[in-house]
Amino acid sequence: MSKHLWSGMDRILWTLSLTISLLILLAVSSRVDAASCNKYYRVSAGVLKHYTNKKTGKPDIRIGKYTKRIPLFRKAKLNPYYFGAVIRPRHRRPYTIAVTYEVPYKNKINKAYFKSVTVKGKRLILREKAVTVTGKGAVRMRLSEGDQPGIYKARIKVNNRYCRTVAFRVYKHKARSKTRKKRSKKRAKK
Repeated sequence: MSKHLWSGMDRILWTLSLTISLLILLAVSSRVDAASCNKYYRVSAGVLKHYTNKKTGKPDIRIGKYTKRIPLFRKAKLNPYYFGAVIRPRHRRPYTIAVTYEVPYKNKINKAYFKSVTVKGKRLILREKAVTVTGKGAVRMRLSEGDQPGIYKARIKVNNRYCRTVAFRVYKHKARSKTRKKRSKKRAKK
């Protein structure tokens, strides 16, 4: 009879407990990264508004409307706005922003703009080149002709640490029918 230090069942239990502890460690470390990001950076998401800063006279960006639902119009001219996130640091030091976008597969993408473009199922994964910023930073997305409705995600890393994932639901905008407009005008006259 040979003596083995580990029986088959002991090996399985040991491997399972090691796997579970590694998963717990990974989950805790990602929460710590996100918590430290929230401590040093304020991230808010919605429709972005470009304006001229009255104090500096320079172009600036802010959240125009806090929403995660973005309408998709048939004509590209009607999609003039940007949506995404604004990152406000609680300090004056430079920092880097690296973003990974996840968009529906059928979208037309300018591949030269991104560091890498990969296909994952019915989604495109787009990695943007890291940018060093001092002051307020922005993660911008814009819809153009041929884009599809669906979930658009931006995974934001600040200083090579996970900060936040922002997800937007892009839906087809339904134009109001002319008969409905006429009815509302008739009601207004009464």
